[in-house]
Amino acid sequence: MQVLVTASRDPRPKERIYENKPETRRTQILTEIRSRNARIELADVANGPAAIDMYVKLGITTADKLDFLRTAHAAWKSAPSPEPSFQSSETAEKDGIIPNLFVRDRPHPTAPWARRMAYHSNCVLTPIYDNTAEVLADDAAVCAHAVEMILAGRSAAYALTTHPGHHAFADYYGGFCFMNHAAFAFSRLRQAGKKPFLIDVDYHAGDGTASFLSSRDMVSLHALNDYPYTPLDCPYAIFTPPDTAWEGYEPLLREALSRRPPETDVLVLSLGFDTQDGDPCAAEGHRLRLQPEDFAKMRAVIDETGLQLIVTQEGGYLMSSVHKAAAEFWLAGEMAAPAIS
Repeated sequence: MQVLVTASRDPRPKERIYENKPETRRTQILTEIRSRNARIELADVANGPAAIDMYVKLGITTADKLDFLRTAHAAWKSAPSPEPSFQSSETAEKDGIIPNLFVRDRPHPTAPWARRMAYHSNCVLTPIYDNTAEVLADDAAVCAHAVEMILAGRSAAYALTTHPGHHAFADYYGGFCFMNHAAFAFSRLRQAGKKPFLIDVDYHAGDGTASFLSSRDMVSLHALNDYPYTPLDCPYAIFTPPDTAWEGYEPLLREALSRRPPETDVLVLSLGFDTQDGDPCAAEGHRLRLQPEDFAKMRAVIDETGLQLIVTQEGGYLMSSVHKAAAEFWLAGEMAAPAIS
């Protein structure tokens, strides 16, 4: 039996920069899947702090970065004048803070907040809001709960978080990602004695995830010549040519699955829906052409492996159909094999 896991409270919507609408995506996916009578469990958000502590203990996020994410917005609001490295876009962010410079030398934990933001952030597209820390704790609770469902024998669990995670490194955040949920799921499953393998099928490469895992542990099936611009000799990459539709995508997906070690017993899937035809966050001239119904075909190919499956939510920015693609993928598994004892 499979189960979708999400937080027991809804995040307050924030206006976002660029095409990123994570609260809207979560709500639309949840509403669509719920309308089709799928099994849904709500992760108790009271477990968020303990779940985040697990992220730290497993090395998925550093204590310094977590402390910064928890306190940065309040520090910015309480400053007598705006810090030079904090800025708030007047057009898209409405009280979200982003850096205007970057440094790579680790600051002391007592350094000014502007200095710490310049280190921990690696882009200007991932603002911190007054409720970011709260939502991240909820997301951690969701992912931890989903992992426990797999360990309890569920055939599949979908960690429907608000924020994606595959561009997040232990000490850096960016690319709309703050904490790496796929890396957490992989590490927690391995800690519990499972033998996981990770596949990232987001349009963009899971560069953050690759910083935690070896090329034997994962493969990223993603577009060529787009963010984060992985090199051609990247050991974990399978590149999808521009305009790839399902007929061209399926053999690449099968190749990705074939790279798993023979002892693998659970698949961690970083699932992004920005491979859809027309997704606004895909580079012009390099977009893929998957249709919502193709995600049901993707699920069928994955289920052929007979592996347990844990899904972490990554990108997907075509708000007119992201929920349809998610429902197609998830509900294709409703008739999957029974739980593993």
